[in-house]
Amino acid sequence: MPLWRRRGEEVLGIVDARAALHALAAARKEGGAPELKRFAAPASFVPEMRPLREQLHAFRAMTPKMALVVDEYGTIRGLVTLEDIVEVVVGQIAQRGEAIIADNDADGIVEVRGDARLREINHALDWDLPEDEASTAGGLAIARARGIPSVGTEITLGRYTLRVLERRGWRIDRLSIGRSEE
Repeated sequence: MPLWRRRGEEVLGIVDARAALHALAAARKEGGAPELKRFAAPASFVPEMRPLREQLHAFRAMTPKMALVVDEYGTIRGLVTLEDIVEVVVGQIAQRGEAIIADNDADGIVEVRGDARLREINHALDWDLPEDEASTAGGLAIARARGIPSVGTEITLGRYTLRVLERRGWRIDRLSIGRSEE
């Protein structure tokens, strides 16, 4: 995780979560405040226009495999990890115990994460959801709704019905998708 001095003003480095936990445990024993900067690796910054392939190769030499993305003015625009790039290339990678596509319920409705790739859903379920408007289920819902749909919104796409189940901020986290047997 990035270590900041005053929110967004200065990046002190990147701290491994395990190192942070060790620092907290040591500080608790000593009765002081943790000194996370001791455990911080130098932060890497990459321009937002860097091609994906170049960043993939750059990550091979970097530790940790994380970089802060900056725009042309040096403003931090986001964070990218090796896992982010791999998921763009090969598709969603589920964390331990996490399903990208849940099993069909009795009505044939499937729950998916908002970032589930339409290509993977189509392949896994032998469906033909449109892949030309967006690459993810959440993106498809946003494209068809022409905005960020609220929780409970149903969107009909031919014989498919998408229903927004969970949203966090402007991101759709979970949807259900049903298919009628026309």
